[in-house]
Amino acid sequence: MYTNDRHSYRDAYFQTFEKWQRQLPLDDMEKQLVAVIELHPEYHALLATPKQSRTQEFALEENPFFHMSLHLAVFDQLKLDKPVGIREIFLSAKNNLLDEHEVLHRMMGCLAEMLAQMEKEGKVVEDAIYLEKLKMVLL
Repeated sequence: MYTNDRHSYRDAYFQTFEKWQRQLPLDDMEKQLVAVIELHPEYHALLATPKQSRTQEFALEENPFFHMSLHLAVFDQLKLDKPVGIREIFLSAKNNLLDEHEVLHRMMGCLAEMLAQMEKEGKVVEDAIYLEKLKMVLL
């Protein structure tokens, strides 16, 4: 799943969507993709038309593949509790906001901001800064 090839990456979503629609067995990675796909029915038409969508250009902030990838990244962070403390922040926010999808989207916004900052500055953002940013937007 992890690749720099945009077409291969998108193909993983297309193939998983098709398997899910046909109710075929899914491997663990595909199950994670389906969990994200289920959160976004607005992307189903796009995923159902791989020939048209495979090469489609999107502005970064409107890119459904980038959006779904941020979901996957946040799911991985929560599963691993890495950076340490992120799961606790998530659970507190979920208890306060009640809408888990909104909590995830706020977290994804922070992650996207941190990624942009790392790209701009050419250095990794410290975990403590990321966690503080999450607290600011969630708690």
